[in-house]
Amino acid sequence: MAANEYDMKTLNNGNVEIKIKDPIKVFKTQKMSITKDARDVAVIIQMNPVQLNTTPLTKNGSTISPNSVFQDYYAYGSPFYATDYNKPLVTAIGSTGTLSATVSNTYNNSYSCNITVGVAKIKAAVGFSVTDGSIVSASTSVPTNGVYTKVVGYEYDYVQAFEVVNWVTGHTDAVGYAFKPAGATFITYH
Repeated sequence: MAANEYDMKTLNNGNVEIKIKDPIKVFKTQKMSITKDARDVAVIIQMNPVQLNTTPLTKNGSTISPNSVFQDYYAYGSPFYATDYNKPLVTAIGSTGTLSATVSNTYNNSYSCNITVGVAKIKAAVGFSVTDGSIVSASTSVPTNGVYTKVVGYEYDYVQAFEVVNWVTGHTDAVGYAFKPAGATFITYH
């Protein structure tokens, strides 16, 4: 997303909040459907920058694991952020007053990989444990203005691609993505 497509600010609790200026455009580029009854849609992303202290190795700075002398682990490409629309964390529905949606929990880090490799190898590549949990704390409040309003909060992840390469053969043994929950994306339908 280009810088002119969102507003970003730091909240009192230290979270960073990103408000998407044209959520309909974002939905269309993500090939997402919008609730038919919605007259207005808003998207706000909150993330905790403390969760993002990762130190992935680079291809040039890779190290040899003492347990696997012939393996080279590295992250490649720029890390990015993505909303996992398959993981709704909270839903609030109402038509009077103000709706509040709060996410405050520890959610599991995870990974996807084309073959089974040890999690230690993935951790060495991406710089964080893919089996530990990450604390996510985010909230939003939305006035209903007397109309049906629905707020859904989804997991917002830090994502890093990785490879496990055999030094002897030069063969790539595994490729995949590691996911670390970093916040929540709140979608509001009026």
